[in-house]
Amino acid sequence: MLIEIEGIDFAGKTTQCGLLLEFLRRSRGINAIILKELTSTELGAKLRELLVSRVPRDAKAEVFSFLAAKAQLYAQVVVPALAEGKYVIADRGSLSFLSYHHISAGMDIATLREMMDIATGSVRPNITIVLDVPVEVTAARMNHRNDLSVFDKKGEGFFAAQRRVFRNLCGSLPRCVLIDGSLSIKEVHARVRPIIEGL
Repeated sequence: MLIEIEGIDFAGKTTQCGLLLEFLRRSRGINAIILKELTSTELGAKLRELLVSRVPRDAKAEVFSFLAAKAQLYAQVVVPALAEGKYVIADRGSLSFLSYHHISAGMDIATLREMMDIATGSVRPNITIVLDVPVEVTAARMNHRNDLSVFDKKGEGFFAAQRRVFRNLCGSLPRCVLIDGSLSIKEVHARVRPIIEGL
């Protein structure tokens, strides 16, 4: 089972991934893991170092860097874990890739999806949950942090555009659910849990 938790920066993805992991393990006795594309493999971590640096690069070069990290993650971790019957919780996933590069590189969604399918071997999530949060809310959350990356500093205009793409993409997918991520942590988890239980 592949579960993707999506949303713009500071939507609460990491928190909800952790709560879902705890729920699956303790309440359901399910062997589950959490993955992050740029930190869950050695190659991904090396690529992240480059991507968060000030090294100049073309936007399309950045697309291929993310694809390399994604290809390694799926080959090394995701596909083997799914084969073992584990639940894989992805802290970000396909919609983040599609929306980010659609905006930053100006590439169309269909082309990006084809490239992504090559990297993942066409493995698609069983369910995608998008935590939908107004940019004003995430900006306020961001102001309390001093460890922002270059991606976090894209600006409210970028994240507003990305939120719109998230909403449009989720509305076009049969296995995507939009949740109000501006609710309390407990309330959001209470909405995530039955979605997973219903799979």
